[in-house]
Amino acid sequence: MKKLLVQACCGPCACDPSMFEGCVIYYFNGDNFDTKNEYESRLYALRRVCSGIILDLYNPKEFTDCQDCIRYRLQKCAETAKNHGFDCFTTTLTVSPHKNTAMINRIGREVGKAVGIPFVEYDLKKDGGFEKTVKISKELGLYRQKYCGCARSVRQ
Repeated sequence: MKKLLVQACCGPCACDPSMFEGCVIYYFNGDNFDTKNEYESRLYALRRVCSGIILDLYNPKEFTDCQDCIRYRLQKCAETAKNHGFDCFTTTLTVSPHKNTAMINRIGREVGKAVGIPFVEYDLKKDGGFEKTVKISKELGLYRQKYCGCARSVRQ
């Protein structure tokens, strides 16, 4: 069984345990969130659905665009995975209908190659994945954010 580190930015995206095979631990880094309150709200929701979490402390950063932000988060996850003896890493970002799965997986492959740890590609939107996470997260009463977390997305 492979030991997989999964980058997650919120509870709703990680609330369907059937999304991943094998031994899964979640990695949470909220440096892209515009406020400490947003970081704490998302972390609380993630802790409600995931028992295994590796956490980075909140250290807000601004990114030039979505690709820059995604690359940063996947880079941090890949480095953490490698340093903690994981076999591979991935992300829950592809569950969102607002995110470009091909771009996320391309960045994941590039980061994985650079860091020296395999990136596992998923399209978590397939087979109603997004709808499943919405249903589960509503049933659990999880905090469901209305934006990706960065100041730019709040303005949009």
